[in-house]
Amino acid sequence: MVRVTLSNAVGEASRIFTLKVGAVKPVLKPSKLANGTYGKNYTASIKATKGTTPITLRLSADLPAGLSFDSGTGMLGGTPQEACKNLPVTVIAVNLWGVVSKDYKLTVKAVNPKITTTKLADATAGTEYSADLEATGTQPITWSATGLPAGLNISEGGQISGTPTAAGKFSVKVTASNAGKSAKKTLKLTVAAAPAENAGTAPAARNNGTLHGEAESWPEAGEGFSVVNGTPVPAVGGGSAGVTYGYVVVAVLPEVSGDVSGMYDFIATLSDDAQPGEELVYLAGSSEPSDDDNIAEFSDETGAETSTVPESKKVTVSVWLKEGVTYSPSIAVKH
Repeated sequence: MVRVTLSNAVGEASRIFTLKVGAVKPVLKPSKLANGTYGKNYTASIKATKGTTPITLRLSADLPAGLSFDSGTGMLGGTPQEACKNLPVTVIAVNLWGVVSKDYKLTVKAVNPKITTTKLADATAGTEYSADLEATGTQPITWSATGLPAGLNISEGGQISGTPTAAGKFSVKVTASNAGKSAKKTLKLTVAAAPAENAGTAPAARNNGTLHGEAESWPEAGEGFSVVNGTPVPAVGGGSAGVTYGYVVVAVLPEVSGDVSGMYDFIATLSDDAQPGEELVYLAGSSEPSDDDNIAEFSDETGAETSTVPESKKVTVSVWLKEGVTYSPSIAVKH
C-alpha cells in the first residue's frame, strides 16, 4: 500500500493507494533437444530466457545411464551409455509468476555392433569347451549362431559352451544384434578327435610313444603304385630303363576305428630306413578303401607342412578316416 499526501496554504489531503507489481512468466529455450550418440559426449543447455528472477529449474525424466541434469545451470550432459528414441523429458521452471513446464523428446542413437572376435580356440571331442565372443557397439548386444558342432550352444551373452561330440572343421556363423542393427561373421572352429583313452568318444588315433615299423620293400617298375586293402600293388609300365623304384614301410601306426568321419592325427618317429628328403607316402590299410581314405597331410615337429622325411625323422600325419571302418595305417617312403 502507498499513501499519497498533497498540501497547500490552506492545508493538506492524503489518500492510500494499493500498488501491485506483477511477476513475468518464464520462457524455456531451446524448442527441442539435439540427438546424442551412444558413447559420445553430449551437452544441451536449457534456459529460462525471460521471467522474473529467481527462477528454479528441475527436470522430470529417467535419463539414460551416463547423462545428468544440473538444475543450477540448466546443462544436460554426459556420455550416454544407453540408446533411446524419443524419450519423454519434461523441464519445469518455477518463479514468482508460477510454474511453467515444457516437454522435450530425447534420442540417443545406437552404435551398430562390430564383431571383434577373429578366431575360435580349437576344441576336442568329448572335452568341455568354452569361448567368449566380443563386439563393440551399443550395449546390450545379444548373440546367436548357426553351424555349431553337436553338443555346443551359444548364450545371448555371447558364450559358446558345451561338450562337442563330433570331430571335424566347422564354419560357425555368428550374429550380434543391438538397438541399431545386426552384424554377422563366419568363424572357423576345429574340433579335434578325442584321445583314445577317453572311452565312449571318438578316438584321437594318437600314439603315446615312438613307433618303429618293420621295414618291408616292394620293388616296382614304375614311379607309382595303387593300394588295395592296404597292400601296395606294383605299377604297370613306366619308369626309366635300369631304374627300380621301391616303397619301404617306416612306421606302423595304431589300428583305429573312428566313431565319426573326420581328420585324425598320428604322431610317429620314422625308422632308420627313412632318409631325410625321401618322399613320404601314407597307406590307409582299410578294409573299405575309398578316395577319402587316402587324404593325408604330413607336418614336421614345428608344424610346417612337408612331403618329405625331415631331418628329425619325426612327423605328424593328419588323415581322413571314415566312420565305422577299421584302419591299420602305416607310413612308407619312396626309394
